Amino acid sequence: MVRTLWKIMAVLVVLSMAVSCAPAATNAPTSDAGAVQAGAATLQITGAIAGEQTFTTETLRVLGTRETAYTNKDGETTTYTGVSFTALLAEVGAAADATTLIFVASDGYEAQASLAEVIACAGCIVAFQDKGGFRVVLPDFPGNIQVRDLIKVQVFSDAEAIPQAPQTGDEAIPNDGPVTVTDAAGRTVSLERLPRRIVVAGRGPYMGLHLLYTFPEGRKRLIGVESKSASQSDFIIHVDPDFVDGVVSLAANPNPEQITALEPDLVLMKSVVLEEMGDALAQVNIPVVYLGLETPEQFFQDVTNLGLLLGNPTRAEEVIAFYQNRLDRVTSRVADVPENERPRVLLVDYSDRGAEVAVQVPAQAWMQTFQVEAAGGIPVWISEAQITDGWTVVNFEQIAAWDPEKIFVVMTYDHDTQAVMDSLKADGYWSKLTAVQNGELYAYPMDHFQWNTPEPRWILGFTWLATHIYPDLFADVDLQEEIYTFFGELYELDRATVDKVIMPKVFLDVR
Repeated sequence: MVRTLWKIMAVLVVLSMAVSCAPAATNAPTSDAGAVQAGAATLQITGAIAGEQTFTTETLRVLGTRETAYTNKDGETTTYTGVSFTALLAEVGAAADATTLIFVASDGYEAQASLAEVIACAGCIVAFQDKGGFRVVLPDFPGNIQVRDLIKVQVFSDAEAIPQAPQTGDEAIPNDGPVTVTDAAGRTVSLERLPRRIVVAGRGPYMGLHLLYTFPEGRKRLIGVESKSASQSDFIIHVDPDFVDGVVSLAANPNPEQITALEPDLVLMKSVVLEEMGDALAQVNIPVVYLGLETPEQFFQDVTNLGLLLGNPTRAEEVIAFYQNRLDRVTSRVADVPENERPRVLLVDYSDRGAEVAVQVPAQAWMQTFQVEAAGGIPVWISEAQITDGWTVVNFEQIAAWDPEKIFVVMTYDHDTQAVMDSLKADGYWSKLTAVQNGELYAYPMDHFQWNTPEPRWILGFTWLATHIYPDLFADVDLQEEIYTFFGELYELDRATVDKVIMPKVFLDVR
């Protein structure tokens, strides 16, 4: 409490000083829509402020600009020009009780940060993007807060930022505990009774969310989820029509107080090591179970744990059998392929953010590496990849040295898949690679979510990969039927729903 009071007092002092130095009111940006040029990128500031305001690039520059160097997770440093949050919040008149900033991107993605911490950061700015528009640059803050294509900043007080706990009944559950599990971080977690109020948060929350929804009990007991994907509900609403109205969506990077306010009796987080958030929740006696997900062994243990926590070990066995049957089908067929006959494979993540194209390879212990190895390929990047965590950027010289026989390119949902593939094939460097010349350059498939990540869809990606590494060995595998079966058995979606909701998003042979 004392620390919070000091932070608020510091914010008030800084804001009052900034206001005294602000430009005259005649030069201030205006919220009058007529003053904003049609088609110009705009930034809206709303919430606990003196009055809603909308800025263009020109009107934002009036507040004064500065440069900030930002180093991303790959060690790459970029210098951005923008306006400090201190000047911006002073200009809009942030309320004395304001504590939280919510950053909203053009695609609906939301992330949040402490107002006091942002104000205390001299280099924290709203930056101008080269392609137009704005982005958040907060040095030394988590990467998921560096929101690109920023269109709105919401200023909230504690009362507005703390969510209301949804009301749920005390469900009567047979065999209602106690239960003990060993989670992915190696911790023994014991509950006196089975959880009724579950929150999913932390890294890649959609992964744990989608696994939880393979259990009918998971759909009933989820009360909140951290949202790190603008399309997070595009899929789940077809599994659970009550998801949007019945589940509290937390902006990325929630604080422990926001999670605690939901009154959960269990929080699920993806990690194999203890997280700061998990420690904070433990201090207020909210149990946390970590999910691993990155390998079949971890995935199966996570499924087993959920079966115990939800009181449905039979369903856990069914889910594990579904995956094991498909794993065995692939590994048994490729087992007899001699090592010297296995193709050299490169799997890369493609990015063109900031107008610069970059490709990176996954960590040795990640799901993508497992998929290639278990499907009978030789991952050429092993010597260059990090061992356990993170993507590693590789340059074309390294790719040319590897000269793989097959290349699989992972993209996000907002890419034009065919256009990316065409650009790579037309590139003067990529076109010289053996894989490209032999027609062995493929886009990795997805639907609403990627098939290469450690969420339940990884088995679809694994199956598809095997059919493209060894098409003759898997000529009998009908990939469309695999999709129908996956969504039918794991999420109870009928074929008509899959045809309407899933299949239009799927591409199986873009090259």
